Amino acid sequence: MLQYCEVMSTDVQSTRDTRIHWPSLVRHYRVSKGFKQAALADELGVTQTMVSRWEAGLADPSARIQAKLFDRFWETNYAVSRDTWRIQLRRHPAVVAVFDPEGRFLAVSRGTERLIGRPESALIGESVMSVFSGDLAMVFEDLCRAGFFEGRVVFAESAAQLQLAEPGEGARPVHSHGLYRPVFMSEQDIYLLASLAVISRDACTALRARLGGMTMIRKAL
Repeated sequence: MLQYCEVMSTDVQSTRDTRIHWPSLVRHYRVSKGFKQAALADELGVTQTMVSRWEAGLADPSARIQAKLFDRFWETNYAVSRDTWRIQLRRHPAVVAVFDPEGRFLAVSRGTERLIGRPESALIGESVMSVFSGDLAMVFEDLCRAGFFEGRVVFAESAAQLQLAEPGEGARPVHSHGLYRPVFMSEQDIYLLASLAVISRDACTALRARLGGMTMIRKAL
């Protein structure tokens, strides 16, 4: 199963720069595997000098190597194939969603449908800001500014208030614990995989104190 995490994002202009930052991505993969540059070079079929140039930002990997790196990230983090991940996520009972760099829903779980009160067919392609209001917009912007969709972020966590943009009668804002990880697709696109847990106000306050603010972002090495 995918190791799910969550968030809700904000509406972003389509002109946002999401070019992959290969020095961060290559270094993160190498260190996460415990490789020296020579070992990574051997795995990818290149020279150690080439790996060094990638990490120094002096050259970008070829299209073949880029695809191989994205495949390696997927194999390392997920136990399902790219052909079936949407189906697996759709069945998940927790609040889980995937977003593109513009903050649009790409996939949602059953738990997300229940939380929002709308079926997946009505959410796919919608901007998160048309569905949610409050802190989560700022969380998404924090992630974008940190270079999440460029491969510069390994993991993020948030303590945020969650509120529907058009709440039903009697609906109240809730406090949430959000976890965020990148999803490396075969087209060299990075998506946001987000999971959300509803927590008490006191727990949210304590979590913010631990995180040092609303959002904690761990950058790639």
